[in-house]
Amino acid sequence: MSYQLYVNISNLKHSSDDFSQYADRLKKLRDRLEDVCAGLTCVGAGYENLKKSIKSQINELDEQQRKMKKYGQTIQTITKLYQSAENNIVESAARISSLEDITEMVKEELKDVGEEVDKWIRELEQTIDDLERYTVLLITKAYHTVFGFEGSTDDCIGWILTREQHYDRNSNMPIEDLPQSPSEAADLGWDDSVASNCHQFTAGDQPNEKWVSPDGKYEVIFDSSGRIVTAPEDYGTYNYCSPNDDPVGHAKKDVIPWIVFGNSEDDETWPLERLYMLVFGGS
Repeated sequence: MSYQLYVNISNLKHSSDDFSQYADRLKKLRDRLEDVCAGLTCVGAGYENLKKSIKSQINELDEQQRKMKKYGQTIQTITKLYQSAENNIVESAARISSLEDITEMVKEELKDVGEEVDKWIRELEQTIDDLERYTVLLITKAYHTVFGFEGSTDDCIGWILTREQHYDRNSNMPIEDLPQSPSEAADLGWDDSVASNCHQFTAGDQPNEKWVSPDGKYEVIFDSSGRIVTAPEDYGTYNYCSPNDDPVGHAKKDVIPWIVFGNSEDDETWPLERLYMLVFGGS
């Protein structure tokens, strides 16, 4: 009976060992399953990362595609602008060519007009010369009548003063020696009641003032602002003869040379203008 029990216990022990082995095998299987599960989990995580990477690359490719499309549109726009500019250049070249033709035509027309204008100017200059000669002739006849002078016009003018003598008169009257203002002229006893109608060519709206020294030899002209007038047509001139003490000599040596020659070579007035200003005072 004891032996039988022992056998049973041995059998049980053997069975227990078998189960232990099964348990170990099952544990190993479980561990393997866990490793497989862990591997599957890693594979899944890697798969997700791969998906994200692929999606990121797809997005980047989409962005590159959009950029390429935009670049393509930009190139198309530049191409159109270039074509438009090229067309404009061609049109401009055609217009320039047309303008050159028109310019040549205008040049020819202006040449004809210029010849007509030159002819008209020559005729006008001749008329002015004739009027000036007529003025001098009138002055000569007046000299014949008033002074009993017999001779040609040139002799008459030369008998009065030469052109050089007339233009050189102001070397006797440096501008720095003149009164520099009307108040200074008044303090020096200069006279402003004398006629100033021969000195109004450049006066404008307000008349110039003429002041004459006490001896009648020196003149200074002031504008409406009190400044000395230096315009060749209007500045004061030295008198070889005093209008107060020797009016006839003043007419011969000062007034008539002024009518014939003007104040200086830079005086742009004409003899008839000067004669008119003397007689009518520019009215």
